[in-house]
Amino acid sequence: MLWADPQGRLREDCTATGRAKYQAAFDAIKADPNAHLFVMTRAEEVIGCAQINILAGLSYSGTTRGLIEDVRVREDERGQGHGRRLLEHLCNFATAQGCGLVELFVHQDRDRAHYFYRELGFTQSHFGFRRTL
Repeated sequence: MLWADPQGRLREDCTATGRAKYQAAFDAIKADPNAHLFVMTRAEEVIGCAQINILAGLSYSGTTRGLIEDVRVREDERGQGHGRRLLEHLCNFATAQGCGLVELFVHQDRDRAHYFYRELGFTQSHFGFRRTL
């Protein structure tokens, strides 16, 4: 699913070397007690996925937060409420983990995603910056 959108095609690596990197990343996620990967299936077929990382922080009076990443719904399954259910599940999970808020980052060119998250009650609050190391 990472490869199945325009942004993903620019940065994801589907070669054998890339697959080994994804496996190592998956193993690291499984080993991290604060990292959680959720997969949505229907008839044993993956139709969506998302990751949430639980983070301690000092701001907002020491509020624990959930950082939502890599929300994906298979293109042919979009528009059926799967993304909404996935985000609701992540927010409920974050609440159960003691989080007082959730955050996510969306590429500036993903206008449909911006609309989707606003519809779910998210507000735009930051400018994001990235530095490749």
